Amino acid sequence: MVINKYFRHLLVVGMTLAVAAYVVPGMAHAQRAKAAQVDDSDDDRPRLGVYLTEFDDGIRRGMLVTGVRAGSPATKLGRDGRTWYLEEDVDVILAINGVPVKTVQSFRRELAAGGSTPTLRVYDQNANRVFYYKARLRQGYYGGIN
Repeated sequence: MVINKYFRHLLVVGMTLAVAAYVVPGMAHAQRAKAAQVDDSDDDRPRLGVYLTEFDDGIRRGMLVTGVRAGSPATKLGRDGRTWYLEEDVDVILAINGVPVKTVQSFRRELAAGGSTPTLRVYDQNANRVFYYKARLRQGYYGGIN
C-alpha cells in the first residue's frame, strides 16, 4: 500500500509539472513583455491599438499581441462580413499585406505602408489556425503603442 500511494503522488506531481512546463513559459514571456513596454504615442503614425512583443515558437515568427486598447481598431477587425478582435497573449500577427513582420520596427513600417485598410495575417494559438483580417486604421490614433 505504501508503494501505491507513493506512485500515485509521483504520477500527479509529474502530470502537474508537465502541464506547468507547457503553460507557464508562454505566460511568463507575456508578463516580461508587458513590463518592458514603453508608450510612444507622441507621433501621428497610424495605429492598430495593440501592445506587442516578438514571438518565435520555432515554427512561426511574428508579433505576439500582449495588450489591446478598448475601442481601438484592433477591436473592430473585419472577416467574413463580421467584426472580430485581437486577443491578448493568444494572437500572433505574422504579416501585414503579405509582408512578414518579425520585429516592432518591421511591424510599424508595414503598418504605415499598408494604407488605411491593411490585411493582417494572424495566427490564433487557441484555434491553431491562421486567419486574415481587414483593419480600418485611423491616422494619429493615440490609443496604443502600435
